[in-house]
Amino acid sequence: MNSHLNVTLKTFLIALLLLGAQLKTNAQPIVADEIIAVVGNKTLLHSEFELELEQQKKQVTNINDDAVRCDIFNQLLIRKFMLMRADLDSLEVAEDRIDAELNKRVSYFVSLYGSERKMEEQIGKTVSQLKSENREKIRDELLIQQQREKLVGGVKVSPNEVVAYYHKYPKDSLPNFDAEIEIAQFMRKPKVTSEEKRVAYDKITDIRNQIITGTSFRTMALLYSDDKGSARNGGEMDEFGRGAMVAQFEAMAFKLHNDTISPIIETEFGYHIMQLIYRKGDHVKVRHLLIRPIMISKDYDDARRFLDSLRNLILRDSLKFEDACKKYSDDERTSFNGGFFLDPNTGSTKIAVNQLDKETYELVSKLKTGEITEPLQLNLEDGSIVYRLLYLKSESPPHVMNMKDDYQKIQAKALEAKQYEILKKWLVKEKNKSYYHVKDNYKDCLNKIL
Repeated sequence: MNSHLNVTLKTFLIALLLLGAQLKTNAQPIVADEIIAVVGNKTLLHSEFELELEQQKKQVTNINDDAVRCDIFNQLLIRKFMLMRADLDSLEVAEDRIDAELNKRVSYFVSLYGSERKMEEQIGKTVSQLKSENREKIRDELLIQQQREKLVGGVKVSPNEVVAYYHKYPKDSLPNFDAEIEIAQFMRKPKVTSEEKRVAYDKITDIRNQIITGTSFRTMALLYSDDKGSARNGGEMDEFGRGAMVAQFEAMAFKLHNDTISPIIETEFGYHIMQLIYRKGDHVKVRHLLIRPIMISKDYDDARRFLDSLRNLILRDSLKFEDACKKYSDDERTSFNGGFFLDPNTGSTKIAVNQLDKETYELVSKLKTGEITEPLQLNLEDGSIVYRLLYLKSESPPHVMNMKDDYQKIQAKALEAKQYEILKKWLVKEKNKSYYHVKDNYKDCLNKIL
């Protein structure tokens, strides 16, 4: 799907760094790495501190104030203590959970670039390489989440606490927010009929039989594969590791022996066969041939008519847009929360207008609050076509943060502050049981909470 959010170059570079990726550039690194703290066998690097500082600059005023810098340092130090405690408590993270998180993050970055190919060209690394390089980082993050949940997972903030937190802001330091909107999307993918699937299956069965009896896999992929990216290379794909592909495809890739031809595999993309080129530990390289069922105009008409009927039900108040998304939308990225696009920094359903991509902005700008578009065609990067509805729930003009318009954001900040105070108290107790060392020029920060 085309991305609904754009980010500034600085924000995106930071996001890439969080994944361990680097753009192909001749620029010199901004910060040289050095260890600024050690907690057990865990180290805190100066580059980690600077990266977090860059993130905070988008949200915090007076970022160069010593108190703010110390807060950032102490938050990172608490994370190292939590990671060490997670190890001591023998907490574990399931591999499939790591795979899911890697897939989610890579999908987000792919949406920002518009395609996987464009992302790989700019970063200079394949998706498989990105996932492999960042697997342990994601494991650590998930372990910290588990440990944090044990410590502050049950903490809540009352409305009175939210109000009190808001009133702590000096009136001349309240942040300004751009114009914001709440928009939701319902997506419908044209459905493949059983007859279309049968035709595609028969075609790939015939291709597989020809390969088994001596025809070159490379030649058949070049002539017939519907995956045009790999077809140009005779079906040859980049080396990939676990978690990089859809489950059925990956499982077969790791079962194959050299030069053998796989059975036919069905995935959401169609029917596949593959040939193993080599396997190295948790990475494989294969040739691949895809046959997609060919949809006819009726399939697209049915998808459009479905959206028309759904829209009419919503307009007659027989069905809520959010409920329709949760039950029927084919958009896995938004259906779980009623179809709403989320701000990636806050998780809020309110997103700044200047974050919208041009296409979505032009469509939504024609709506009034509460209105829904007619069914719209959307061309995906893989060449497939889907249909969608866009719903404008609310919009607000540029404004200074206030309790009426921004309660959800203030509540999140108040909860974060309360949790931080609890974690600081935990750190005071934990440091007496653990080995740690902090570089001299950061000891003043540590002393502020110890």
